[in-house]
Amino acid sequence: MMGGLGVHTSDAASVVPDKPATLARLRDMGLVGMGGAGFPTHVKYDAKVDTVLANGAECEPLLWTDKQYMLHWPHDLVRGMEVAIETVGAERGVIGIKGKYTAVVEAVESALAARGGGSPPMEVCPLPNFYPAGDEFSLVQQALGRTIPELGLPLDVGVVVSNTATLHHLARAVLHGEPLTSRLVTICGEVRAPVVVEAPVGTPVADLIAAAGGLTRDDVTLVDGGPMMGHVVPFDAAMKKTCSGIVVLPTAQPLVQRKLEGADAKLRVAQAACCSCQECTQVCPRNALGHRIYPHRLMQSLASGITHDVRAYLGSLLCCECGLCTEFGCPQYLDPCRMNIETKQLLRAQGISYPDPQETEPSKFFHIQQVPASRLAARLGLTRYLDRGMIPMAPEPLRPARVDLALSQGIGQPCRPVVAAGDRVVRRQVVAEPGGPISATLHASIDGVVQRVDDTTIVVRRDP
Repeated sequence: MMGGLGVHTSDAASVVPDKPATLARLRDMGLVGMGGAGFPTHVKYDAKVDTVLANGAECEPLLWTDKQYMLHWPHDLVRGMEVAIETVGAERGVIGIKGKYTAVVEAVESALAARGGGSPPMEVCPLPNFYPAGDEFSLVQQALGRTIPELGLPLDVGVVVSNTATLHHLARAVLHGEPLTSRLVTICGEVRAPVVVEAPVGTPVADLIAAAGGLTRDDVTLVDGGPMMGHVVPFDAAMKKTCSGIVVLPTAQPLVQRKLEGADAKLRVAQAACCSCQECTQVCPRNALGHRIYPHRLMQSLASGITHDVRAYLGSLLCCECGLCTEFGCPQYLDPCRMNIETKQLLRAQGISYPDPQETEPSKFFHIQQVPASRLAARLGLTRYLDRGMIPMAPEPLRPARVDLALSQGIGQPCRPVVAAGDRVVRRQVVAEPGGPISATLHASIDGVVQRVDDTTIVVRRDP
């Protein structure tokens, strides 16, 4: 039995609280989006839509976290969908899963069949194997045929999108009163035994690597999240609620070098080497949806010092930061994605916002512009890791000697500590309360003693 995630039991007699009570419980159980930015779930679900869309695409190469959630606990996913549908007043639920993962699709479809149909209707939508299938704009278009407008949200087209891991923990929180204190994490790449393991929130990254048998080489860099959108972290970092994986890659790998290079160096190379080929724009998933983002025009403008192409600069505000323009599009080893990010940050710092967001129609080439995940992995030099096949689940949860609980677990205000150094705490005990309306409660993820509390972190050491 997994230590914090539980096993499926019949929820037939479970009663979903009314909407205010459900939202309050989601906040008090510390639930945030577990597929990326960590937006508090109780804020997202304070809405009225017609469809709940579960994001099980897990489009980042190498990760197996969401797929293992669905393989081992498909019934919790279904119950989470039922709670989500009732909370937001939706009429149906759709679960997006890449069709190539037949065992995952079959597990979820079996769980749907076990509920015996009825209301609300739910179905699996098999997705093609492309990147970024898990981007919510692309997912909503692929699964529902709806186009989210520029700078929009799924809410604008009547949809709430939640990661399948979030929905698993939503069911555990609302129906069983279990706060979010642990999650599955993939550890892969240059490790001896790639694994998906359940780990307490705040587990040191070094402990995660040890759980995967340790490193296979010394000259490596750690990426928190997937290879494409993940960020580099030091060896003394600790996992947050949003950590779906730790990918260990050779530092010399071009993918890693691009993450480590500074923006000024990237701009200097662009000034010398951009050939205006437009390949970066051709692979941009937002451009494929008709959004007015043109990475090639931004690169030309930056390289030549052009200031009159205002739309090129404003288009950076529409960038989803997926990295395709850089890692797959550009033949010159340039970084249009980073240039978009830097420009977006500068515009926002100056108080400049996108002036005229519009509803759009996807390109007639939308489906053929999608980048196959296998080709992307080959381009990134990751095929040798994929050849290992499915990454297995560890039989037992990790038991770190200490956890470092970040007061900021995602988007929104950081939590306020309610414990002090020397306090004894037990797992699931509240250690920090929400710091504002866009914040969620933080709980102890192990039994132990609080060693330190500062402006950013609560450190708890496990009882001997």
